[in-house]
Amino acid sequence: MNTQFYKSWKFAFTVAAGMSILVTGYKLTVGPDIATQILENRTSAAFPKGQPSPELRGKVIAEGTSLLTLNFTLAEFENYLRSNSNEIFWEPENERSFVMRTTRFDPLTKVQNEFAYQMKVLQPSELPVGEPTFADGAITVTAMAFNAEMVDQRVAQNVLFQMQTDIELRRQSAVQ
Repeated sequence: MNTQFYKSWKFAFTVAAGMSILVTGYKLTVGPDIATQILENRTSAAFPKGQPSPELRGKVIAEGTSLLTLNFTLAEFENYLRSNSNEIFWEPENERSFVMRTTRFDPLTKVQNEFAYQMKVLQPSELPVGEPTFADGAITVTAMAFNAEMVDQRVAQNVLFQMQTDIELRRQSAVQ
């Protein structure tokens, strides 16, 4: 081989392709690094089979900025959304934060709408002291998006408080 080959783009491409193959082979053989393995283990504990764990579903929901309790659990929130013909998809980011994405086809307008709720799991030490509903921790709704557009925080609060009212009315009607 001559020195001109070493200076050409063909040599650079050959070296890059060779390194890519070696790195890919190494990663396939060895697997993910320790930090990735730890994160995957924690996420799989909170979201076994891609669904929230029963412990997570039992946590009460709180509004994100004011940390006001909404007096319903994640399971009740999920049931409420499913009863309104929403499909729910879970997108865990890590063991403490996740996105609940819902889609619903509106038969009146013939449009499919999507809501996304970004949520964060908070431990009791991170929540206001003296609130009995926060004894086991809570899940806060930190942000909402409608059809990929962020919703203003005040509008998001109003939507959450309206859902709270609807869920409480359904609870009362189920008791009677």
